[in-house]
Amino acid sequence: MTACGHACLTVNIKGMEASKEVRRKCATEEEFLNIELNAQPDITRFERNGEIINWYYTPRKIGKGIRCFCPLLSMLPEGINVSLTYCQCSRAFVQAYWEGILGRPIKVELGETSITGAEECKFIIHL
Repeated sequence: MTACGHACLTVNIKGMEASKEVRRKCATEEEFLNIELNAQPDITRFERNGEIINWYYTPRKIGKGIRCFCPLLSMLPEGINVSLTYCQCSRAFVQAYWEGILGRPIKVELGETSITGAEECKFIIHL
Protein backbone atom coordinates (compact mmCIF):
# COMPACT_ATOMS: atom_id res chain seq x y z
CA MET A 1 0.00 0.00 0.00
CA THR A 2 2.94 2.32 0.64
CA ALA A 3 4.16 1.85 -2.94
CA CYS A 4 0.63 2.60 -4.14
CA GLY A 5 0.69 5.95 -2.29
CA HIS A 6 4.03 6.88 -3.81
CA ALA A 7 2.77 5.96 -7.29
CA CYS A 8 -0.38 8.01 -6.75
CA LEU A 9 1.73 11.06 -5.96
CA THR A 10 3.57 10.74 -9.27
CA VAL A 11 0.21 10.91 -11.05
CA ASN A 12 -1.01 13.80 -8.87
CA ILE A 13 2.25 15.74 -8.77
CA LYS A 14 0.90 19.22 -9.65
CA GLY A 15 -0.18 20.08 -6.12
CA MET A 16 3.18 19.16 -4.65
CA GLU A 17 5.04 21.04 -7.38
CA ALA A 18 2.99 24.17 -6.70
CA SER A 19 3.75 23.91 -2.97
CA LYS A 20 7.45 23.34 -3.71
CA GLU A 21 7.48 26.57 -5.71
CA VAL A 22 5.96 28.44 -2.75
CA ARG A 23 8.59 26.84 -0.48
CA ARG A 24 11.43 28.00 -2.76
CA LYS A 25 10.19 31.59 -2.45
CA CYS A 26 10.11 31.49 1.37
CA ALA A 27 13.17 32.39 3.42
CA THR A 28 12.38 29.79 6.08
CA GLU A 29 10.43 26.59 6.50
CA GLU A 30 8.37 28.30 9.18
CA GLU A 31 7.33 31.05 6.74
CA PHE A 32 6.32 28.40 4.22
CA LEU A 33 4.30 26.43 6.78
CA ASN A 34 2.40 29.55 7.80
CA ILE A 35 1.45 30.18 4.17
CA GLU A 36 0.68 26.54 3.33
CA LEU A 37 -1.40 25.85 6.41
CA ASN A 38 -3.58 28.90 5.79
CA ALA A 39 -4.16 28.39 2.06
CA GLN A 40 -6.07 25.12 1.95
CA PRO A 41 -9.33 24.40 0.11
CA ASP A 42 -12.58 23.73 1.97
CA ILE A 43 -12.02 19.97 1.91
CA THR A 44 -8.93 20.20 4.13
CA ARG A 45 -7.92 21.81 7.38
CA PHE A 46 -4.83 21.86 9.54
CA GLU A 47 -4.19 22.10 13.26
CA ARG A 48 -0.62 22.74 14.29
CA ASN A 49 0.86 22.08 17.71
CA GLY A 50 4.59 22.76 17.58
CA GLU A 51 6.26 20.15 15.41
CA ILE A 52 3.05 18.19 14.86
CA ILE A 53 0.50 19.01 12.17
CA ASN A 54 -2.86 17.28 12.16
CA TRP A 55 -4.04 17.31 8.54
CA TYR A 56 -7.73 16.59 8.14
CA TYR A 57 -9.58 16.14 4.91
CA THR A 58 -13.19 15.42 4.19
CA PRO A 59 -13.75 13.54 0.92
CA ARG A 60 -17.55 13.72 1.39
CA LYS A 61 -17.44 17.43 0.57
CA ILE A 62 -16.62 16.56 -3.04
CA GLY A 63 -19.22 15.78 -5.66
CA LYS A 64 -21.66 13.09 -4.57
CA GLY A 65 -20.07 12.65 -1.18
CA ILE A 66 -17.28 10.22 -1.93
CA ARG A 67 -15.78 8.21 0.92
CA CYS A 68 -12.14 8.44 -0.19
CA PHE A 69 -10.05 10.26 -2.78
CA CYS A 70 -8.73 6.89 -3.93
CA PRO A 71 -10.64 5.75 -7.04
CA LEU A 72 -10.70 2.20 -5.66
CA LEU A 73 -12.68 3.23 -2.59
CA SER A 74 -14.33 6.52 -3.53
CA MET A 75 -17.78 5.01 -3.99
CA LEU A 76 -17.69 2.73 -0.96
CA PRO A 77 -21.32 2.59 0.23
CA GLU A 78 -22.29 4.15 3.55
CA GLY A 79 -22.30 1.65 6.39
CA ILE A 80 -19.60 -0.50 4.77
CA ASN A 81 -16.17 0.00 6.26
CA VAL A 82 -12.87 -1.53 5.19
CA SER A 83 -9.54 -2.25 6.81
CA LEU A 84 -7.22 0.56 7.82
CA THR A 85 -4.61 -1.26 5.71
CA TYR A 86 -6.02 0.50 2.63
CA CYS A 87 -5.28 3.83 4.27
CA GLN A 88 -1.56 3.09 4.32
CA CYS A 89 -1.68 4.20 0.69
CA SER A 90 -2.95 7.65 1.69
CA ARG A 91 -0.52 7.82 4.61
CA ALA A 92 2.38 7.14 2.23
CA PHE A 93 1.01 9.74 -0.20
CA VAL A 94 0.90 12.37 2.56
CA GLN A 95 4.39 11.45 3.73
CA ALA A 96 5.90 11.56 0.22
CA TYR A 97 4.07 14.84 -0.47
CA TRP A 98 5.49 16.60 2.59
CA GLU A 99 8.95 15.06 2.25
CA GLY A 100 9.04 16.25 -1.36
CA ILE A 101 8.14 19.79 -0.37
CA LEU A 102 10.34 20.03 2.70
CA GLY A 103 13.25 18.10 1.23
CA ARG A 104 13.74 15.98 4.33
CA PRO A 105 12.30 12.89 6.02
CA ILE A 106 9.21 13.20 8.18
CA LYS A 107 6.94 10.72 9.93
CA VAL A 108 3.20 10.44 9.24
CA GLU A 109 0.73 8.42 11.30
CA LEU A 110 -2.90 7.59 10.59
CA GLY A 111 -5.40 9.02 13.00
CA GLU A 112 -8.83 8.15 11.67
CA THR A 113 -10.26 7.68 8.20
CA SER A 114 -13.59 7.96 6.44
CA ILE A 115 -13.45 4.42 5.02
CA THR A 116 -13.11 3.00 8.53
CA GLY A 117 -16.13 4.93 9.80
CA ALA A 118 -14.94 8.44 10.71
CA GLU A 119 -16.44 11.61 9.21
CA GLU A 120 -13.05 12.79 8.01
CA CYS A 121 -9.52 11.52 7.57
CA LYS A 122 -6.77 12.59 9.96
CA PHE A 123 -3.06 12.32 9.30
CA ILE A 124 -0.58 13.18 12.04
CA ILE A 125 2.51 14.75 10.51
CA HIS A 126 5.64 14.84 12.67
CA LEU A 127 7.94 17.53 11.34
